[in-house]
Amino acid sequence: MPSYSVESEKKTKIVDISSFFNNDAISYANNLSDGRFNVWWNTFPAEELPPSNTEIEIEGIPFLFPSKEDGEMNNMIVDGQLIEIESAFYDWIYILAAGERRAEDTVYLYYENGEIDQEWIRVSDFWPGDSFFGEPIGIRTQNMHYPHHIQHNHQPTIWLQRIPVPRINSRLSKISFPKNKAIHIFAITLVK
Repeated sequence: MPSYSVESEKKTKIVDISSFFNNDAISYANNLSDGRFNVWWNTFPAEELPPSNTEIEIEGIPFLFPSKEDGEMNNMIVDGQLIEIESAFYDWIYILAAGERRAEDTVYLYYENGEIDQEWIRVSDFWPGDSFFGEPIGIRTQNMHYPHHIQHNHQPTIWLQRIPVPRINSRLSKISFPKNKAIHIFAITLVK
């Protein structure tokens, strides 16, 4: 996993999005049919991912990694969710996400004073390869699961992407995601 320096004095706020999870994209090798990231029922291998419900750090940003356990939802397919957050001045919204093919859409940022901004959410394909939008690798596994077999040395990816919060003098209070079933979000952290 690559590592880049991030200013350590920046304050972060992990957002618990587990109540918005609506998809299971992780399976263990002994239960390959648990989960369905995409139409082919691919899943990320649980054995190669961080422990369930633990705080991890990627590129200096802390995230809450979801449950990997059988039958548990562990990512949010964006489908118009409106997420209320601790109202504060933020600079960036960091996400751990994977796309079914590359995907981009509009996110609406709602501020405490009633202002609204539109920003892009762009996520590269989970399929092996380079980032289309320039985001760094968040987590890349060696293998990929299918319902009836393991594809070795396939290397699917969960990307580290960020969305800017442009208003430096307004407190961000809500994030509204689009309806785009190609975008899967595993974790969100806000940087103040």
